[in-house]
Amino acid sequence: MPSLEIKSYSVRLTKCRDWKFSPDAKNLDFDEWIFCRGINNQTIRIFFIKGEVPKSFITREEHWYTFLHRDQYAYALDLLRNESPVMISVDTDNGRLNLYCGLEPVGEGPGEFT
Repeated sequence: MPSLEIKSYSVRLTKCRDWKFSPDAKNLDFDEWIFCRGINNQTIRIFFIKGEVPKSFITREEHWYTFLHRDQYAYALDLLRNESPVMISVDTDNGRLNLYCGLEPVGEGPGEFT
């Protein structure tokens, strides 16, 4: 399962209808997506889809196209804004996306952990 650390991101708010990314990811509607860069400058696009979420995939050129349901937009954005490091992985067999942060001590408060 390929995974990498996200080093930067940019939020995109738009209104896109009937987009096609691949034969398995077509006719997609989304209003929000997040463009990310990995630690080795890989491009990661996280699209928040209305309706059924297609499988995520990685191209031969290492461009990541990942999909979550639109209800997960606020959670993903919160994770990117407030946690470090943030990791992403895609199970290339089933297209499942994982967005997660590193281990932190229980009860950590702002500025208490160094």
